[in-house]
Amino acid sequence: MTRRLLIPSLILITGCTVGPDFKKPVVTTPESFTSEKTAALEIQGEASPDWFAGLGDPLLDRLVTDALRANHDLKIAASRVREARALRSAAAGRLLPDVGTSVQGGRGRLSGNAPGNGQLSQAGVLDLTNTLYEAGFDAAWEIDLWGGRRRGIESASARVAASIEQRRDVQVAVIAEVVRNYVELRGLQQRREAVRRNVRIQQDSLTLVEARVRHGLAASLDASRARALLESSRSRLPGLRVAERAAGFRLAVLTGRLPGELLDELDAQRPVLSIPADVPVGLPSQLLTRRPDLRRAEAELHAATAEIGVATAELFPRFSLTGGGGYQSVSTGSLTRSASRVWSLGGLVRFPWFQGGRLRANIEAVKARHEATLIRYEQSVLLALEEVETSIVRFGELQQERMRLNEATEASREALRQARTLYDNGLINYLDVLEAERSLTEIEDRLAASETGVGTAWVALYKALGGGAELTAGS
Repeated sequence: MTRRLLIPSLILITGCTVGPDFKKPVVTTPESFTSEKTAALEIQGEASPDWFAGLGDPLLDRLVTDALRANHDLKIAASRVREARALRSAAAGRLLPDVGTSVQGGRGRLSGNAPGNGQLSQAGVLDLTNTLYEAGFDAAWEIDLWGGRRRGIESASARVAASIEQRRDVQVAVIAEVVRNYVELRGLQQRREAVRRNVRIQQDSLTLVEARVRHGLAASLDASRARALLESSRSRLPGLRVAERAAGFRLAVLTGRLPGELLDELDAQRPVLSIPADVPVGLPSQLLTRRPDLRRAEAELHAATAEIGVATAELFPRFSLTGGGGYQSVSTGSLTRSASRVWSLGGLVRFPWFQGGRLRANIEAVKARHEATLIRYEQSVLLALEEVETSIVRFGELQQERMRLNEATEASREALRQARTLYDNGLINYLDVLEAERSLTEIEDRLAASETGVGTAWVALYKALGGGAELTAGS
């Protein structure tokens, strides 16, 4: 009867778990983003996980795929997931008994001068030299009465979830970095092409002016000014080439290649990217589930909550069961005989009466760490909202800038055409033509840079929104 009552009682007791249970934090988010209306963006809808496919560039799609497979930051993040899972398994193993086996043998000699040993030895009762062989097992099990170890498993499981979200966050960052560098590289190629186009125009103008100078129809000053403008435009090419090469090197490293491996392929294909005008930004509250960094912060808060239970359990008595059995004999021949059997069974209760305040101080430290983790989570939400708001404003305003620069470029081209006509008819001096050419060069460069800025702002907005729908590759 006693045994029937003991087992259910033990199960009931082991169901006790000290420490607070985790509750998902309640955070306040606005009903909508402040900037969404001014940016004229689509509000509803979820972004696709392959949002970058909106650029319609197969090479970019392949580069992203390569990065997800070979990027070193992602490999490091995957290793950390495996580490967290191993630590969770180790924490779960602490709930089970420790069982070990041992086999040993030894030979020793007692002192003949120890009290009584000499007389017993001379009488033939005691052999000072002896041999002993042992074989058996031992087991120990600390009963998790207060749930400290179960809280440890809970904390380790939350750490696993945090590591998975960390890897997904790295995925989002890697994809965004690949797309951003690709957009910048294509933009730099467009800027270099615009400069080369204007260099050709200015070279033709210089040739024309030099011919007029030879025939006495223009002053040599006009030729000097035309050459100065031509060389100034040419001077822009090396800097753009360096930046373009740097973007190509970066793309190669992001995809796990040597820096120069992609240059020929990137030079051979030069598509003009068309950045979509709309992004489905969704609702602010959706950020809590869409952004991996916020899910990671929540998992870290869960782990910190469980750690309070781990520390609190140290205040309570610890109950352990121990046992062992095996064989012990002075010779191997009789080691396995029934007369050589030994066994033991016992229990241990340890009360932490005095620890110098260490246990309670540790609890306070864990609680303070939990509080800091909660504050960090709340701050992460605010920073995420800020990042999205800023990205929305930047994307919308840069689109307006690009539209105005498009109009300015058309006007500058028409101004240059009219200036040349007037100059050919002798109605204006060549300085006006040079000014029109200089204005066109600057406007076209600003337009190409603005188009690149729109592209990078588009990437930044998707990244701020969490990089599209849930990324599950390799989870």
